[in-house]
Amino acid sequence: MSSVPGGHALVLVLGSNVDAHAQLARARDALAAHGAIAALSREVEAPSHVAGDASVYANQALVLATAASPGAFRAVARGIEAALGRSRDGSACALDIDIVAGLGAEGALSWHDAAKLAPALFVALACEAMPQAAAVVLQRTLAMPDSR
Repeated sequence: MSSVPGGHALVLVLGSNVDAHAQLARARDALAAHGAIAALSREVEAPSHVAGDASVYANQALVLATAASPGAFRAVARGIEAALGRSRDGSACALDIDIVAGLGAEGALSWHDAAKLAPALFVALACEAMPQAAAVVLQRTLAMPDSR
């Protein structure tokens, strides 16, 4: 896999706790309008990783080849979240789209967001969706001590 000419391959993690599996399907449809879905992980139901949140979420990772830069795509993701009922007031989460990594030429890992990948489930799902070589690099990078 390579990123689109002049574009980017973004690894996204989706989550919902409201009509969750249907919301993930709607999110995939909306995302496909902004690029090509190159790979998908399985959908998984799991408890929230946020302390004090007893909700169960459906989560899935995917790789989206898009012309949008990661910065520009954040606005696209927020628009999709809002269109599918996301409220940021702390109530139920209709949809969350996190940009967790970017892939460069031939599917190589070019960057990742360690904070967004803190939950082990998100790492596992991202690795399912990513090309094997990039998944290995991500797992090794996250296992190393922070060098900052």
